[in-house]
Amino acid sequence: MTEAPAILIVDDEKIIRKAYCLELKAAGYDAAAAASAAEALSLLAQKKFAIVYVDFTLPDMDGILLCRRIKECVPLSEVVIMSGRVDARQQLREECIAAGGYPEILQKPLQGTELTDLSKRIQQEHQASRTGMGL
Repeated sequence: MTEAPAILIVDDEKIIRKAYCLELKAAGYDAAAAASAAEALSLLAQKKFAIVYVDFTLPDMDGILLCRRIKECVPLSEVVIMSGRVDARQQLREECIAAGGYPEILQKPLQGTELTDLSKRIQQEHQASRTGMGL
């Protein structure tokens, strides 16, 4: 059995970070959290995270810029933007893709096991792409 990937949650709201980490840990993932872009970049310099969930609105940097920075430092990490802005979802999706992020924007607040379900799907996509490349 393969080890569950490490996942980083980047959100300035403590209750959100805690709830999302608890959900992921309950599903067997190695989950960590950061309250800011600076903290996230520091953690990414210390540990490899397969998936990084980033809130679009952070106090020190917007989520799209953080996505770009993450992809520059850790190109194999999958970056997923989360946002409570319903009105700009398509625009955020396009900006996220242009920055190298995952082509799906998670609408906050998340419902049920949405975070765990997407994490499993991303993990399966990565395993399938590695298998397809003969790795």
